[in-house]
Amino acid sequence: MAWYIVALSLTYGIPLLAFSIGHYRLFEWNDPAGPGRLRSLLAFLLGFSSKKLSAGAILAKLTEVPVIPSISVIVAARNEQELVGKCLQSLLGQSIPVEIILVDDGSEDETVAVAESFGDAIKLIHLEFGQGKKAAIEVGVLAAQGDILLFTDADSTVLPKWAETMRREFTEEVAFVAGPVSFDIGPRFFNRAVALEWAGLMGSAAGAIGIGIPVNCSGANIGYRKSVFNDVHGFKGLAHLSSGDDELMMQRIASKTKWKVAFTTSKEAIVTTRAPKTFKEFMSQRIRWASKSAFYSRKWHVAMNILLWLYFLSIPVLALASFWIPEVRIPFLIGLAVKISTELLMLSQSTAFYDRKSLLKDYLWAFPFQVGYVVWAGAAGFFGNYEWKSRQLKRR
Repeated sequence: MAWYIVALSLTYGIPLLAFSIGHYRLFEWNDPAGPGRLRSLLAFLLGFSSKKLSAGAILAKLTEVPVIPSISVIVAARNEQELVGKCLQSLLGQSIPVEIILVDDGSEDETVAVAESFGDAIKLIHLEFGQGKKAAIEVGVLAAQGDILLFTDADSTVLPKWAETMRREFTEEVAFVAGPVSFDIGPRFFNRAVALEWAGLMGSAAGAIGIGIPVNCSGANIGYRKSVFNDVHGFKGLAHLSSGDDELMMQRIASKTKWKVAFTTSKEAIVTTRAPKTFKEFMSQRIRWASKSAFYSRKWHVAMNILLWLYFLSIPVLALASFWIPEVRIPFLIGLAVKISTELLMLSQSTAFYDRKSLLKDYLWAFPFQVGYVVWAGAAGFFGNYEWKSRQLKRR
């Protein structure tokens, strides 16, 4: 029976290995200074020779005037008076014209006053009685004039070429684009452990998109076509969930339409967001994220999450059992080796992109932290209630 942990570890390790391959395909193969140079040449040659275009068709292709889509940036905010000003300032510094819409979701602090100080530079929509982030986003979408909608959080800041870089990813086949998100890092071990864990999540998100199986993303850096949002009926059927405005929308577009999902690998698209300051805040965030795991549109994804939670639960259980049951030790160590090796492979890739490879030295110390929070948050997110931004939320 102890060998079941090896099987469970493979349900964790094999996808992580696949995500690492996808991450390499995205970040290394697309690197214009490396293999991407060859890739670009091949794409150019094949794009013309394989289609056997006539001279007239080639001339028409070279002289056609590209249609440049307009951009609206939507920020849903609640009780973010300390950081919303920096967010809006960074959005106003974009290299291309963008429409900026801030939807205040019933804030109880000075968020609205800070937004009003920017005058007509932004479009402010104040919902006196907020109904949650998805409802706020839908209000913003209705008000947006742009063809492409970009989203970030009120506690995040973007780089000057963020919108320009994200827009570049919207090719004729792409309807949803996810981008890299980085946490600020504090001096304590807790801060470093959270940053390391986040690098792994972001690496896995990019890698999954890289192999054509969009799994997760961060709402602090996403964008999609307004027309496609309407085609999939927005958040219909998801409004009761406090989370999922990002990855559930991504999965809905990927599974219910013929459009593709892309991930931008440019560092100019990195969004920096505030990391949880305390363990309580961190757990509240993770429980909120876990609460949506049973509502993924793909049932195999739900089943996979359950198996992964059982795997993480089995780690401390079998660690204790191995002291008294010798037969447990070898399967336990094999399962542990699978987890550590595949995680380090992914983390080494992701931390390199974010220029944070120094975080790897905290991996062993962060290991029990990761196992503990996954078990706790997974159970609490499925069965419990929680608080977010001074709201008591229930899992319905």
